[in-house]
Amino acid sequence: MVAAGHNNSQTLKEADVLRTILDYLRVHRVFHWRNNVGGVKWVRESKSRFVRFGTPGSPDIFVVHRGQCIGIEVKSPEGKQRAEQV
Repeated sequence: MVAAGHNNSQTLKEADVLRTILDYLRVHRVFHWRNNVGGVKWVRESKSRFVRFGTPGSPDIFVVHRGQCIGIEVKSPEGKQRAEQV
């Protein structure tokens, strides 16, 4: 991903772009939330459990602005949409 106004030698990581968008929304007081999708393995004593969270295919960020819900998906140039995102 290349930031606007920068040359291609200054490539940003997807996480950096995501953080920049979240910071912008926060500074401008736009209602939003980061939508994590994934899973975690919990281990307690001798038992383990895998828990999934989020809905596969949903965007990285949800924004509610002027009565509209907007989904923002951030991808690097190498990133590919999953079938659930099409």
